[in-house]
Amino acid sequence: LSASMGMGGGYEPKVEANGTYRKVTPKECERLQTVPDDYTLGVSNTARYKMLGNGWTVDVVTHIFNGLKSQRGKEK
Repeated sequence: LSASMGMGGGYEPKVEANGTYRKVTPKECERLQTVPDDYTLGVSNTARYKMLGNGWTVDVVTHIFNGLKSQRGKEK
């Protein structure tokens, strides 16, 4: 998973598969944010990406803090 600079300063999330890159779908972004599939359905894909990119779920925050906690334990 990587991000490339888009117009207006935005980033487009991309995945690499078999040597080629493709844009991450809104459904994949929903899964990364641990929200139900099609949770943001009903608005444009641009709005879906914005909603998913500007929010944090409890599961994602927990995952980040657990990673930080385990790294801190390795430094001691």
